[in-house]
Amino acid sequence: MLLILCTDEATARWAVRCGDLGGSVVLKPVIVGPSAVPVITDPDIARADLEMAMLSAFVHPDEHRVLDAVFAALSPDDDRRQVERRTREPRSVSRRPRRGRRRWPLW
Repeated sequence: MLLILCTDEATARWAVRCGDLGGSVVLKPVIVGPSAVPVITDPDIARADLEMAMLSAFVHPDEHRVLDAVFAALSPDDDRRQVERRTREPRSVSRRPRRGRRRWPLW
């Protein structure tokens, strides 16, 4: 089975038409577009069905409330409060000295 996730309806309609690869090969993928996936913005619903919430975040990338709901569903309450506190307060970023950094081999 081939699953194609589309973030806009025009691409989903185009993908439905594609399938004939020539010869005797015909591909019939499952196309999922934005109209087939609900916009999940409630963290409680996202917690109850995390897979659908993740799919909703992927298919509706412009809906920031969906990402907020998924983040809230993945974060314990304590972590959410700490993240909210950190985003409100400026913080300084310290770096380790260059000499103390670990060098990773390049492949």
